[in-house]
Amino acid sequence: MPNCTFSSGFSATGCSLPTVGTSKDDIWLFNTSEIASYTESSGEISAFTLTTGASGYKMEVRKGSGHVYQEKQEDDDGGIDYKQGYEAVINNTSTTARNFIDNFNGPDVTIVVKRNDDTFDVIGLDEGVRMVRMTESTRSGELGYNFAFEGMGFNYVTKKVFDTDVATTTAMLDAL
Repeated sequence: MPNCTFSSGFSATGCSLPTVGTSKDDIWLFNTSEIASYTESSGEISAFTLTTGASGYKMEVRKGSGHVYQEKQEDDDGGIDYKQGYEAVINNTSTTARNFIDNFNGPDVTIVVKRNDDTFDVIGLDEGVRMVRMTESTRSGELGYNFAFEGMGFNYVTKKVFDTDVATTTAMLDAL
């Protein structure tokens, strides 16, 4: 079985967490330092290139639990930056799930999120975001690990990724 740590990459077939239920959303996480380049036009990312040997993670989160947020922040000189973040829940309380989420402590990550309108957002593209919270819910119907990533100082709002059909975009992300 492949090593399920952030630096070695993740694929749903090689290192997936046990599934609880069938209702899920997918997100993709990339170590920001392993993104060699990307192509952007008008706030839309059309291609990612990872460094040689790098790969991303595809992660299943509880359906509807994902939340992309950004907060406008003004400094004393009138400059505007944004705090970007993402939070979600995985439907699993196993030690494997806990350790998997805990592996994201430390590295800066870039997250691609599939939205309900079948578009994709990218969070933390240049500077990355870091895990700031991991909690476990023990309430009935809400069992699982809640996690959040945040980053500050972005001079742009979140960008869109691969403005094409869902199947093509998903295939492109899964190939990274």
